Formats: sequence, C-alpha cells, structure tokens
Amino acid sequence: MIITLLTFLALTMQSAAPKAVGLTVSAFVLSDQYDKEWSWKEQGAHNAIIMMLTDRDGSTYLDKWTAPISARFGDRLRVIRIANTSGAPGFLHSFIKGRFRKSFSYPMLLDWEGVLFSRYHIREAVPNILFVDAHGKIRLHTWGKGDTLHVSTVINKIADLLQAATPEQTK
Repeated sequence: MIITLLTFLALTMQSAAPKAVGLTVSAFVLSDQYDKEWSWKEQGAHNAIIMMLTDRDGSTYLDKWTAPISARFGDRLRVIRIANTSGAPGFLHSFIKGRFRKSFSYPMLLDWEGVLFSRYHIREAVPNILFVDAHGKIRLHTWGKGDTLHVSTVINKIADLLQAATPEQTK
C-alpha cells in the first residue's frame, strides 16, 4: 500500500516537471563504446524507438528498465541506450570506452557533449525513458530507479501507444 502510494506520488510529481513529450527528435550521430556510429537520420526514421538516457549514477538502474521492456516488446521495438559522458575530459575518452566495454554487453551510445541530455530535459541520477514514435515525436518521457510498479505502468503505456499507431508506423 505504501509503495503504491509512493509510486503514485512520484509519478504525479513527474507530471509537473519539464519533459520532452511533444518534441521531435533532432538528427544526431553518436558512437558507442566500440566506436560504431549510430545515426538518428539513418536508423531512427520510420520506426518506434525507446531511448534510454542516463548518467553514471543512473546507469546502476538501467537494467531494471532494459530487461522488462526488451522482454515485453522484443524486436517490435528498438531500444537505444545513451550515456551522458560530457563531464569526461578528452584524454580520458579511450579509458572510459574501455570501462563501458567491460560494464555493458550491449552498445551504449556516448554523448560526449551532453547535447541530448539538455535538449530533452533529462533528469540526473536515474535512467530517463523516452518513447519516440515512427515520425520522430516523443510521446512518453519518464524517469526513475526502475521499481516494478513504475516499469509495469510504463510498459502498459508503451503498449497502448504502439497499439494506437498505424501498421506502417510499427514495422
């Protein structure tokens, strides 16, 4: 009961904070820890995508979001993960990429300038989840440590958004 109430209060407080909902994702190109480039213009167009953005502190909670969302939607929904690495000086970039290779088995796009984090009102210390429709419009923005009820609520909302999309939007 108390956990449900706390989750409700947290979600209510989120609704008052600035969010990225309604914004259109601007073209960007980032590289992952393996130096593989990922371009929004080439990869993101015409498909619904989940963008998971986090800083170092929030990365500890990332799998609490990634695992259930990937399990629920599989290949139907692309998930990209983006790390805010803007605080790192240039001479540490290679070292940091090595740490990411050891810590994450999946690609993590590295935002060395923090552009996406300021553009989309990303909260610090927790993963931020953005659902982007096939037209590049952000339809959902939430953040948190990944408690079960919150993740379940978000998964249901994503399912509703996918259901409402036309068939060509979910290819």
